[in-house]
Amino acid sequence: FPAAIMSSGGSDAILDNGLTCSVCLESYNEQERRPLLLPACGHTFCKNCLMDIAARDPDAGGLQCAACRKPQPVKDVQDLPVNYSLLEVARLDALNSSQEKLLQKDAQQMKKMDVCSEHASRLAFWCVTCEVAACGECLFEEHPRPDHHLVKIQDQLVRLQEMVKIRSSRVTTQLEIAAEENVHLLMVTFVNLVENLRQRRIIEGLLKQARVVRTCASDVNDLTSFNVVNKAIMVLQREFEKAQITTPTQVSVSVPLSKSTVSSSSNTATSTKLQDPSDEKTQEVISLQTTPSSGGSPIPHTPEVTDTPKPLVMPSRNAETRTASAILKPCVLPKPVSNTPQSPKVSHTAYNTTTHPSKMTARSPHTSNSGFWSLEMESPWWSSQLCGAFNNNWTTSRITLEPRGLHVYSLKQMKERCDVFLNLSVVLALAPLDAPVVFLDLEDNSRPLGRVYITLQIQLRRAQQFFSLCLGDRGPSYVGSYFHSVLRRGGSGEGLAGGDYESKAGKGGAAIVRGIDGTDEVAKRCERGMVVRASSRPETAAQFCISVKDGPRSKTVFPFGRVCQGLSVVEEACRRPAFSVSISDCGCVLPV
Repeated sequence: FPAAIMSSGGSDAILDNGLTCSVCLESYNEQERRPLLLPACGHTFCKNCLMDIAARDPDAGGLQCAACRKPQPVKDVQDLPVNYSLLEVARLDALNSSQEKLLQKDAQQMKKMDVCSEHASRLAFWCVTCEVAACGECLFEEHPRPDHHLVKIQDQLVRLQEMVKIRSSRVTTQLEIAAEENVHLLMVTFVNLVENLRQRRIIEGLLKQARVVRTCASDVNDLTSFNVVNKAIMVLQREFEKAQITTPTQVSVSVPLSKSTVSSSSNTATSTKLQDPSDEKTQEVISLQTTPSSGGSPIPHTPEVTDTPKPLVMPSRNAETRTASAILKPCVLPKPVSNTPQSPKVSHTAYNTTTHPSKMTARSPHTSNSGFWSLEMESPWWSSQLCGAFNNNWTTSRITLEPRGLHVYSLKQMKERCDVFLNLSVVLALAPLDAPVVFLDLEDNSRPLGRVYITLQIQLRRAQQFFSLCLGDRGPSYVGSYFHSVLRRGGSGEGLAGGDYESKAGKGGAAIVRGIDGTDEVAKRCERGMVVRASSRPETAAQFCISVKDGPRSKTVFPFGRVCQGLSVVEEACRRPAFSVSISDCGCVLPV
């Protein structure tokens, strides 16, 4: 080759020739100059040139190469494949060329800025007083000493660089703090939304019951029916108090029946005094403040609610039917339990949800078994869920407020019906970035065993995959998968192995995240509570093992998480046969 070609300029010329059509000498692009590959000979020409060649000789019966005249096994230019490799190189070359032009333009502008516009001399000084650059001639004409403080422009650039670093660090720190504050505000708003939705459902249920009670009250004609209705009213008030409703208006109903005696000998009631029902609709909902009645005596009210943290009342999945003597009592969730080991049964019931107030209908005295007024509970008319998350792949999940925080359950194919749906990306933005927590609900043949909470080392690729399989945001999830074996049962390093979400009898569980090769994982001695990888093969990379006993010193594992609560549930599962314990549900936790 000639010496000119061996130079850098010659190399660029060869590259340019390879990125241009040999017929029109135009560069390839993604529009009309797309490079099309001729299958018979391998030459490449742009689309426009090939269409012109085909149009010149339409009776030739086929397309011929413009370089070697070899006939091609296609009749239409549209059937030719695109040379994507060459197209990608041409696209990158065009991008680099445009960037080089911008850099050259910026360099020219910088050179102009380095030269004084009045004296055409280099700007070598900086006037601190005027805060402008100056050349040597400007010092005598516009910036004379000692009235002006002058420094070398290089020294000023060093100061400016330090100032820019400080300002950039300051604005970054302030934005990080603002982001944390925004996440906190979003979390508070989110929690309030879920809690207010819960209260709304309870209030609606109680309101329906109250309207039925009001209908029954209009037909009261004896003392027995009055006692039944009055008892139902007081039960409604107690249920409102137990539900921890935080509305400004509280329910407080006075007892309308004054002291009376019932003769045991004659089985007849003495005269009773009722409050003056001057208004058809008696006031049943009043403020916490004492309000005088029509007779002048103060109406008793419920004690004021203090500002101490209130337990949370959660919805349930199943509705229960109860009689009027046992009108629904929302179950209050206990406070988070301590680290003391619990039995699996206790661990599970600690997070059970409660049933909402259901609809009530009135029976007439003739249809009642006892011959008196009674109330009958029916199935709830609303969906059991309040708030949910919506993903872009048309899957939804439910979100509940529980003692450990907001629980985002695994995504399912549009099976959740909630009052409010939030985008999953907004919900996950509230999750901690350093050590997120996920949970697994374990069951043995539809009998709940309990819940396991796991803290993940999210910087590891395997932990990121575990998080996605718990949430189901990439498609598959651990829901319904079985624990297929107990490793080293009864010995040191005993652990429960699972993760075969493909249901291949312990031989499935392919990786769903790229790059899980274990290079970022660190080998450690097996410890109790560790969540470690169970396989390094790609076809079973989603399998994991939860250790319930410390391993020998010579045995190392590769952990990516640790059980932070519910290890007793895993120990109980290790006592069960293989393929009997499964994951009924799972998800992630947003701490509040």
